[in-house]
Amino acid sequence: TLPGRAVAAALGGGTLAVATPEGVLVYADFDPFKSFPAKPTAERKDGAGAKAVAVSADGKRLAWGLDGGKVTVCG
Repeated sequence: TLPGRAVAAALGGGTLAVATPEGVLVYADFDPFKSFPAKPTAERKDGAGAKAVAVSADGKRLAWGLDGGKVTVCG
């Protein structure tokens, strides 16, 4: 179960990123055929309010977009 309402999600290279109003949650080594992890691997509070999220094909880079056009890329 997610700790908040999901606004957007993306999967790449085994990394799941979920945008919530509180931040972007990152689940490394995500396997959709296993139980959903109890806690995220990382949480990016600077992604609070993200409306879109993306993960690179290899799962090493994460990006999100906020209202007003600000885009953050990390990894």
